[in-house]
Order: sequence, then C-alpha cells, then structure tokens
Amino acid sequence: MLFLNFGDRNRAEAFLQQRLAQGFSDTKMKSFQVASDYAEQVKSLAVPERLSKRFPNLPIKVDPTKANNQIGLKNRQIDLLKYAILQGTGKVE
Repeated sequence: MLFLNFGDRNRAEAFLQQRLAQGFSDTKMKSFQVASDYAEQVKSLAVPERLSKRFPNLPIKVDPTKANNQIGLKNRQIDLLKYAILQGTGKVE
C-alpha cells in the first residue's frame, strides 16, 4: 500500500516533522502533481479504513482526523498513478 496526501501541504510538512522527531533523519518530502481526473477518481472511490476488508480493491481514506484526502492506494491505483503523474513536476524537499 502507498499512502499519499492529495493537496494538503501543511499536513505533509507536519508529518515530515513528526518522522524527523522520531529519529528518521533521512526522511524527505516528495511531491508531484497528478492529473486532476485521477485525483478526483481516487478520492471519490476511497472508503473508510473500517470498510477496507469489505472493498479490498478500493483505495482507503486514512488519518481523517489529521486532514482530508489522505489516501492509501492499492496495487490497481498505484499502477494507474504511474500514468497520472505529470512529468517534470516531481520535487524532493
């Protein structure tokens, strides 16, 4: 499973700081843009974590108390993500 944050930079920065404080000094924030139709599809299909076993092929909403659009992607969504990434938008911070 691949956990992604769709569009909340503050959440990404807070998570980065949390990981660094936990001693993971080599942690980096990686970002990239994706096609908006892909992002909207993933967000609309995502189910709450408690329903993930009932819907094993759908993405999962995670950390809803921390921020919106925190999604766990499964193999099918990861495969599609590779085509949805807008080339040249990747950054490592």
